[in-house]
Amino acid sequence: MQLPITLTPKEIQILLLLIEGKPNKQISGDLYISLETTKKHIQNIYKKIGINCKIEAFRWLMVNLYPNCMNQEFLKNEMTKKFVSKKYMYIAA
Repeated sequence: MQLPITLTPKEIQILLLLIEGKPNKQISGDLYISLETTKKHIQNIYKKIGINCKIEAFRWLMVNLYPNCMNQEFLKNEMTKKFVSKKYMYIAA
């Protein structure tokens, strides 16, 4: 049995900013934390959810928090394709 993943409120904030495509420096400025603290939070997020990059963060978020969004109908939607391909490259389910 897999234990649930627990992200801190700050990690959730950072994860959401990451998938918006914001660079680390902007995230640190937006949240009034140092760049090093931002990078450490990102490392912790990646380790906790088992990912290595922002693209995987987007996919993880969609699969785990919005599972209905990853169905084929969602991926066929032209607006979704444009959004995903423009911001995160194309992510196929």
